[in-house]
Amino acid sequence: MDAVIFEIGGQRFALPAASIFEVLDPLPVTPLPYAPDYVVGLVNVSGYVVVQMDASCRLGLGARLEADKGSLLVVGQVGAYSAVHVERVLTKALIPDSDIARGDSDNSTAVDASARFMAGEFQWHDTPVLLLEVDAFSLDGIVAVNEPTGSNGLLGMAMGNGGRGVVNVEDQSFSCVIIRCNAERFAIPLNEVGEVVEEFKLTTLPHAPAEISGMALLRGAPLLGLSLSIMLGGDGHASQRKMVVVERNAIRFGLLAEEVVGIEKFAQGSLQPIEHGAEIEGYLIGKDGGMIGLIALNGLISETRFERFRNYLIKNHMAEALVLAAENAGSKVRLLSFWLGTEHFAIPLSLVERVEEYHQATGVPRGSEAGIAGAVQIQGEVVPVIDLRRVMGAAAEERNAAFLVVRIEGGVWALTVNRVERVIEIAEADIEAVNTSKSDYVGAVGRFCGKLISILTLDPLKEANYKQKAA
Repeated sequence: MDAVIFEIGGQRFALPAASIFEVLDPLPVTPLPYAPDYVVGLVNVSGYVVVQMDASCRLGLGARLEADKGSLLVVGQVGAYSAVHVERVLTKALIPDSDIARGDSDNSTAVDASARFMAGEFQWHDTPVLLLEVDAFSLDGIVAVNEPTGSNGLLGMAMGNGGRGVVNVEDQSFSCVIIRCNAERFAIPLNEVGEVVEEFKLTTLPHAPAEISGMALLRGAPLLGLSLSIMLGGDGHASQRKMVVVERNAIRFGLLAEEVVGIEKFAQGSLQPIEHGAEIEGYLIGKDGGMIGLIALNGLISETRFERFRNYLIKNHMAEALVLAAENAGSKVRLLSFWLGTEHFAIPLSLVERVEEYHQATGVPRGSEAGIAGAVQIQGEVVPVIDLRRVMGAAAEERNAAFLVVRIEGGVWALTVNRVERVIEIAEADIEAVNTSKSDYVGAVGRFCGKLISILTLDPLKEANYKQKAA
């Protein structure tokens, strides 16, 4: 049996590895009223609300562990998970079934409170380890303490649906571009974003509706710049330095925002819908635990608002130019651009799962032979690192470095780059494949803003099967 071994107060415990979804660093906790002492509160795990338990209290070993220390084991079965706070995770080990003394044992080292949760005991490095039942951390056994009669507070909501379905790991996910506007964060689904533009000039249009900040030229094609601040109820006075290009009824618009924060991935079903406000479909939980409003493009640029824009364009003889610009744009490919040294690169956006902050990788045995720079833990998953800077012969700069997390054919990799720039859009006609070997990461060259940009392919990862070599 594969077991994850952890430590609390000098005592070692284990749980079947098959019951552990992931291992995380401590997360911000929202306290739960009327909860028993071993229930710490609610935490956000990949966009889902999960109940956190303190293993020390649950097993009767003493007071709660320090909130900002230790690790969280996301434990459960059949879609019902809890986050279990432990002092230290030691290792994952293969324990022969013959080495496990199942059931009660006269020589057991279990304390009275933890004995009822014990499934067996074994020796690991000459130290006794108590194998726990997964049900020790089940949601089903949580009972409110001193809860007023008839109350249906946070504890009741957290335990809703019989404690089932708190986390559904089989749900599909979706990615969004995160922007900042009116001092709040908002998300736009990535599949609705044409590109993100950082450098642009707006020409003020006379007598335009308040939402129209001006006209911009994007590679010679005109498009309307719309103030997200005003469209979302603000005064529009904040600096609008970024532009997110979207399309509505065959006309492209530039949504102006204060800042583009980055790209973030959310689990399908994690949206908390709201019943009022056509512009905002609901709210998502960001990776920092904060709330992010999901913009509904059809509500933001409603039919009424679109007709007002269209009538203004017709009146000022600009409608034909915008429609023609959209038609001439043709089929486009969306990419994420980045830098390796002084060279500009891009990768198809469809291949990028998310962008993560760079941190030092841990070395792996024979990793350099397979081209692996090490391994990092990202959202509880150990991921091999391919340092594209080294692969492409670029100087390594760590100040703005980042990981591009990609997933292909069931494998996950973290690609190290010097600096992530922005989302761009290139016409398919401006992309030309290049003849390369299967080990070459450059699969095409595109023309963008009058310059050439190298477009990467992930075929070398498929060919080399890095994950197997890393093992």
